[in-house]
Amino acid sequence: MRIFVFGYDRFDTMTTSLLLGNHRHVLLLHGHESRFRDGGTVGAEADVVETGNPRGLQHQRNAALSMMAEDEWALWLVDDLIDVTEVADYDRLRAEGRTRYGITTDNQTEMSPYMKRPITIDEFRDRAVEVATACEAVGAAHGGFAAYANPPWRDRKWRFNVLVDGRALLVKNVGQTVDPAVGCIDDLSMAADAIARDGIVVVNQWVLPECVRYGSGGYGSIDDRLDEKLAAVSHLQQKHPGLVSIRKKAGQPIGSHAVLRRTLDRASLSALESAVVSSTRET
Repeated sequence: MRIFVFGYDRFDTMTTSLLLGNHRHVLLLHGHESRFRDGGTVGAEADVVETGNPRGLQHQRNAALSMMAEDEWALWLVDDLIDVTEVADYDRLRAEGRTRYGITTDNQTEMSPYMKRPITIDEFRDRAVEVATACEAVGAAHGGFAAYANPPWRDRKWRFNVLVDGRALLVKNVGQTVDPAVGCIDDLSMAADAIARDGIVVVNQWVLPECVRYGSGGYGSIDDRLDEKLAAVSHLQQKHPGLVSIRKKAGQPIGSHAVLRRTLDRASLSALESAVVSSTRET
């Protein structure tokens, strides 16, 4: 499985390419390769591609799709990955077909340390293949990993038709393109498009990619992107009125936060989970 890394302007603070070590990857830059090399942030196994695209992660996503073969799966990573962690005893639980970790609001403090086992890039790639396998089992072409570290939210290993966080994505090239009007919420847009197209997206919540979120560099802070986000949220809600709704969120302006609506009933979720466990269980 190929890996694509999306760099922007973190010339001396980009982390992902170096973190990948001896794993070959495509590093997509808008330009200025020499500045990244001078900053010491280009890994030894990076195949650098300067796209010349304008600002906007959606344009780089489409560049990656154009480089992928039909039906090829790839792992897409943002440029500020710090590390990857997972739940303790992951392989044993996978072999047993377990899908609950036993976390509640009452025991979350006690259980929290067991949610943070660091894993190697080799292990992360294995988890990526597992997610792609799970996707294939249920007809999905889009998957990923946990968006949040909050333990109670991660008790269930597999979730379906929720946000697939853009920090680390599993993407199958089925001829899709990323909407050019959704640069700062491209992950929500891709998830909504995939659900509209395939009926399903898949998330493995027991694996958590950690990044420097909204730090300096990159595509900007939340405040920097507010006007762009307001326009993107409005556009996406109009595009997918049955899938995307605008919600209030504490500390954020009205109209700047969108979520995916529930589209699956309990019986459908149970059937999907059974299919995924059957396809990914290892002994």
